[in-house]
Amino acid sequence: MTYEEALDWCEQFIDNLVSANVDTKRRTLGLQAMKKCKQAIEKQMRRKPIYWNNKMYICPNCHRAEYIKQRDGLDVYCGGCGQLIDWSE
Repeated sequence: MTYEEALDWCEQFIDNLVSANVDTKRRTLGLQAMKKCKQAIEKQMRRKPIYWNNKMYICPNCHRAEYIKQRDGLDVYCGGCGQLIDWSE
């Protein structure tokens, strides 16, 4: 299963929970869990850093600059939020 497919399943599950006839507490807990799953999957998908102000890179997810550094051309995770950073051209 690809990350895109997993995201699609999360979104479908969220839609089903919203329209399901279940008690409020179960629905709320299910929605919270699926939203966390969706966020975790999205962080594992490579995203390009944002080149900001012609001098530094910032994370495309949390917009922090202090943890974004390229190390030997390898993909690195943002030290602030865990987003996988794609340094390829």
